Amino acid sequence: MDEDKVIGEAGEYRQYAYRWVVLLIYGFILVAQAVLWPSFAPIESCLKTAHRFS
Repeated sequence: MDEDKVIGEAGEYRQYAYRWVVLLIYGFILVAQAVLWPSFAPIESCLKTAHRFS
């Protein structure tokens, strides 16, 4: 068995376009979550009062 040939075959990588699409969709979801999360801050004090949290 030729060791250089095995290492050469194992070192080849293929890039698939759908992986980038999945990564972009995941990124957009994270950005949307980050943008929407601060919208809950104004009601935090009201919820603490209503549910008697300290």
